Amino acid sequence: MYWRIRPDNKYVWAVTHNLPYSAVDYLRLDDRRSSIGDDSVHYEYDHESIAQVPNIFPSSLFPVLIVDKFAFDCLKIFFSSSSSFLYHGTVGDTDVTFVAIRLKENGFDYQMSVYDRYNIPPPRNRISNVKKLILSDKFTSNEDIFRLGDEYGLEFELICSDIFKDRYESCGITGLRFIATN
Repeated sequence: MYWRIRPDNKYVWAVTHNLPYSAVDYLRLDDRRSSIGDDSVHYEYDHESIAQVPNIFPSSLFPVLIVDKFAFDCLKIFFSSSSSFLYHGTVGDTDVTFVAIRLKENGFDYQMSVYDRYNIPPPRNRISNVKKLILSDKFTSNEDIFRLGDEYGLEFELICSDIFKDRYESCGITGLRFIATN
């Protein structure tokens, strides 16, 4: 079975579109925001080079998961360098990893899913909002976490397998919700 990944309200794992300060918000560091400036927000790409840029991921890779050290240690087997972009770093004194899943799989069921499209002429009338996500009956994947690749508007949807979800729950991690895709 496959699951649609959504953020919950606990923010141990968070999905963000604005780096670096949204990391401060999601990690509940609001009270220290004034002491966490650009000079104390560092990103390290694959343990090699440090980059101090506010937008380290192209928008085509959103959502970006902000993962604390415990959660990353528990789930790192799912985040290989061939399937994800990983940026390790700190926000203030908090170690985090920003994970952008780059693997894409086609499997969206256009007939059974409920969604909206932008009200503009094709080909730019992409999917704008997925209300109910259903994968095709015969869909299978060898991957445990991926983005949908059927069309641009779906690439922002993260999907995971039972294996990923079970590992996440057995580690006691919070921050995500899982919604069935069948």
